Amino acid sequence: QQTPGGGSRPGFVGLDEISDFEWRLALGDVAGARDLSQSDIDELAQQSGDLVRLRGKWLRAEGSALHRAAAFVAAQQAVKSDDQRQTMAELLALVTDPDASLPVPVAEVSGLGWLDDIARGGVFAPPPLPAPSSLKADLRPYQQRGLEWLTALGGIGAGGVLADDMGLGKTVQVIALLTANREQTAHRQPAVPPALVVCPMSVIGNWSRELATFAPHLEVLVHHGSGRSVEQITTAAPDVVLTTFATLARDRAELAALRWGELVVYEAQHVKNVHTAAAKALRAIGSRQRIALT
Repeated sequence: QQTPGGGSRPGFVGLDEISDFEWRLALGDVAGARDLSQSDIDELAQQSGDLVRLRGKWLRAEGSALHRAAAFVAAQQAVKSDDQRQTMAELLALVTDPDASLPVPVAEVSGLGWLDDIARGGVFAPPPLPAPSSLKADLRPYQQRGLEWLTALGGIGAGGVLADDMGLGKTVQVIALLTANREQTAHRQPAVPPALVVCPMSVIGNWSRELATFAPHLEVLVHHGSGRSVEQITTAAPDVVLTTFATLARDRAELAALRWGELVVYEAQHVKNVHTAAAKALRAIGSRQRIALT
């Protein structure tokens, strides 16, 4: 369960708030089963065997389940007190894996929004989302699903990989996302930071044309060539900045110092070698969401 104060809004948690997750032990397998207090857990953790004493009453739990469950919760609390945060992968494995080494089954995941769905059905399904009204394109059904997935992943602080085949419109799906994000925050201050699109030089022109076609209201700046400067980005305050892998590697420090809303890596197979200058530069860029297209 999410602890009070965790997450950005009630009933919701993102990847950054996962350290606020805590385990609780309840007695009973029906709705309204009572949570055990910390003193109850401490008492059970000190007992072994199938027959244990709790609140002055003797209870039988097959295979020392109550003792093992209390010891598990106590161990999780000790890890948290040592500030050893549980990773998202570890938590998801425990919640969704039927063969996970838990002493008793997970009966409920509450207060975590999207994790509730995973715990109930084993899947995370993005909610339906209308295409942005200012987008000058009719999305195909699979492109609409791509927009919904990218939006939902961004909502929980996660990145994504869009790997449709060539010619199926990965670019327009990302343009739809950038448009939707800016429609939703149009009246907020400060404004959403620009998106940084990193791609090979050969497709800079294509990105410029598709942005002008499908989202002509977005301000686009190309950061490339001998006349480029980071000051142009801060002064012009564009919605989208286009640059190349080579330029990013050269201007790594300056670009990493700026705030970015989305980091989009087009033809991301070019940076699958993590030791290249471009791959290192990409990891230095901070952004709210990171999207790889390949």
